[in-house]
Amino acid sequence: MRLLVPKPIVVVLTVNGHPVRALLDSGSLGDFILTAIVDQLKLKRKAHETPIPLHLAMQGSKTKITASVEAKIQYQTIRENRTFHVINVSNYNMILGTLFLYQHQVYMGLNPARAMIGSEVSLPIEQGVETKPVISSIEYDDPKVKEARALLTKLAEPLCKGIEETGLPPMHVINHEIPLLDVDKVYSWRLSRCLEMF
Repeated sequence: MRLLVPKPIVVVLTVNGHPVRALLDSGSLGDFILTAIVDQLKLKRKAHETPIPLHLAMQGSKTKITASVEAKIQYQTIRENRTFHVINVSNYNMILGTLFLYQHQVYMGLNPARAMIGSEVSLPIEQGVETKPVISSIEYDDPKVKEARALLTKLAEPLCKGIEETGLPPMHVINHEIPLLDVDKVYSWRLSRCLEMF
């Protein structure tokens, strides 16, 4: 069986004056650049203190982003410095995801393939129905996070009592003895047998 599929939208833009192939991807939540391009163009990497998880479309398939770079890009009327996450992209030098598409109001179409830029400058991303927060971007040293952690710890203190404060019986060793209430009582018992297989 022969299957024909439309080609994705790939554009050529310049990164620090060098031509680079970039995939316009409305399914990607970030902007990415190939590790080899970073090395070839000698872009300065900025390592992340905490690696950011990168979830791919396939279930169970994920990797981590450990660095990002800033580069000067030029495409049509866009000229700006932009931050890209460094990953091993296959088949493309860059991926321009929803971040780029949203900030530049990009209109895309596949039949025929086209991409139109709506805004030369990056528009700010504001919280609303068209946006969502990225949990992995939370800074754990943020004063608000520290304040919330201290409040939760204080609220959980009544739940974390010592054994003597709970009213439960004391802890025993594994081979401890339990005294019988009536030493003269005879307990009926039955010989245990394993069930037959058939």
